[in-house]
Amino acid sequence: MRSPSSVLCLALTLCGLVACGDTNPSTAPAASDPVLQAGELRSILSSLESTVWTGSDDGTASETVACPLGGTVRMTPLRTTTTSSGTEVVARLTHVKCRGTGEDGRVWTMNSRPSLDVGVRVQSVGSEGSDGFDLELTMRGAMRFEREGRRFDCSIDVTVASQARFSPSAAVTTRFTGTGCGERVDETITVTF
Repeated sequence: MRSPSSVLCLALTLCGLVACGDTNPSTAPAASDPVLQAGELRSILSSLESTVWTGSDDGTASETVACPLGGTVRMTPLRTTTTSSGTEVVARLTHVKCRGTGEDGRVWTMNSRPSLDVGVRVQSVGSEGSDGFDLELTMRGAMRFEREGRRFDCSIDVTVASQARFSPSAAVTTRFTGTGCGERVDETITVTF
């Protein structure tokens, strides 16, 4: 079974891939400042994903790490539960002047307002996960995203539920629901390998 911080990193990466891969930025409403322009919501979400937790592997103590382009993100574990078939991690992420690059090359500065609480539950399927796993990620909180003198205060309340199966063929089905920056999302995506 993966360590708590590995579980958190996996879940945040999956959330970033799902959010950034299928969000429709052209319909995103404004957060707190000028209206988000086409492509900005996708850019914001991918820049958040670029700052995925890279700290120590044990996930038992608070730790602050540098963001890719400056600033920091602090993970404070709130609860970790491990069973023979799964792990649940609840942590608080606090971004301070954390800079990340969106998939379009735009650089965003992120500050938690005051934090982003993340809950991750991973359950293995089959003997030691040999058949796959189920993952549920919840993110709740608020973030401020800034770029070139513009800023957006965004509430985030999302759930990502994924089922990964390794046989008969490898596939991941993910349902992304909730709201981010005022945008309502309810999408299901299946990727086969």
